[in-house]
Amino acid sequence: MVQSYKVVTLCGSSIALEVAKYGITVNCVAPGPTQTGWIDTDLEQSVLPVIPMGKLIQPEDIAETILFLASGQARMITGQVIKVSGGHAL
Repeated sequence: MVQSYKVVTLCGSSIALEVAKYGITVNCVAPGPTQTGWIDTDLEQSVLPVIPMGKLIQPEDIAETILFLASGQARMITGQVIKVSGGHAL
């Protein structure tokens, strides 16, 4: 998992550098433990202590981050990894 994360972030940075001159931004979104229906109560209780904000990420949290990155408000953000994790893995 860690190796694939590094590959994705390096690819994102490399592509961001290549296309920035065209006004194109490239960013990666790295979600933390997300409740998509597969996390049962037992797993949730074991994961919550390592999430400083104390709750699982919801798909809407990730979607709203992507909407922001696609908006004009994020026009100068490129080559970044945005963690949507509630502080998990800091």
